[in-house]
Amino acid sequence: MSICYSFFFERLFSEDTLTIHPISFATSSPEGWVAQYEVLVDFPEIQTSWRKIFMIQTLKCDSSTKADKYNCGEWDYIWDAMLFVPGSDTVEAFKLGSFVTPYGKRLIMGGKDGWQWVYDLTDYAPILRGSKELHIGNNQELLDLKFFGTAALIAGVIEF
Repeated sequence: MSICYSFFFERLFSEDTLTIHPISFATSSPEGWVAQYEVLVDFPEIQTSWRKIFMIQTLKCDSSTKADKYNCGEWDYIWDAMLFVPGSDTVEAFKLGSFVTPYGKRLIMGGKDGWQWVYDLTDYAPILRGSKELHIGNNQELLDLKFFGTAALIAGVIEF
């Protein structure tokens, strides 16, 4: 299984790609009880064909989180990745994913590199254009967030 996984990502990284990195471990942890990161993500304005679009979320425990006295949250928490898309007179919210944080006051969670989760957002390509507001994560763990798109060099393209 790991050979297929490794081959799959090795092939993706060898193609034309776009990486958007709106939140890094250096981004300040949000203030307030179970507060989320709130960022503007600048997706490409132009309509581009993409084969795959991934959201790569990496969490790690760190003493600089602002939720409590533990490096990782004292409890497990549920949070959503919500993208807000303005319309002519409204703003529509799209849930890109939901997540339950790992439980463990003394959890190490991948050491200095953290643990990574990958979401396939290819079906969301039509709304991933221009500057969009994103609410994601919480202040229990540090978050590194990337959007990764691979160019449509083979059949099965999605307009991004």
